[in-house]
Amino acid sequence: MFRATVNATESTDLPVAVSELRAKCMRGGLDASSTEQVVDQVTDVLAQLLERGKQLASLGSQMRVVREITADDYSVKLVFQTGGRRTFLQRIRSSLFGG
Repeated sequence: MFRATVNATESTDLPVAVSELRAKCMRGGLDASSTEQVVDQVTDVLAQLLERGKQLASLGSQMRVVREITADDYSVKLVFQTGGRRTFLQRIRSSLFGG
């Protein structure tokens, strides 16, 4: 089973994030139809989160969303965070434990 985590903030470049996910899927051995399916789902969700995140960040608000997109042959976790600064230890914990 293919597993990946996509970390994003309000400043994430959507085409770059999607391109990186597609490359991870191909390197991970996910077939083409499943790759397109997961990329489409992540693109839809991430586009909405980026739009809302930019609005909230401009107001000084914070938001953290974790969404898991799964099927029989893949599991992709999308972690979106906006506003507020994370401490060094929070960033290490997030990179080690995925969230």
